[in-house]
Amino acid sequence: MDGMRPGSTPLPRVRETAPIDEAALMAAIADRRMDAFEDFYRLYHPRLARFIGGVLRRAEAVEEVLDDTMMVVWRRAGDFHPGARVSSWVFAIAYRQALRS
Repeated sequence: MDGMRPGSTPLPRVRETAPIDEAALMAAIADRRMDAFEDFYRLYHPRLARFIGGVLRRAEAVEEVLDDTMMVVWRRAGDFHPGARVSSWVFAIAYRQALRS
C-alpha cells in the first residue's frame, strides 16, 4: 500500500502553479488584450480593495476608486517600465486616485 489506511480518503493535492509574470501581463494589457486585463483584475482586485479601504476609511468610495485605478492601468499600461515592480506601480496609482476622491 501507499501508506494509507484501508478506507481512508486521500488528501487533495495542492495544485502547483507557476508564478505569474506580471511584467508580461502588463505588456499584454498595453497591447489591449482584454484577457490579460481580466487576469490582472482578478489578481489585484482583492489587494487593491483592502489597500484603498485603508487609505479612504470610507467603504462606499472603495469600488469607485478601485475602478478609477483599473481604468488608469488599462490606459497607461504602455507607460509601465518592465524593470519596475508591477505592484509598486499599481499601488502608487491607487494611492493617487484615493487622494483625489
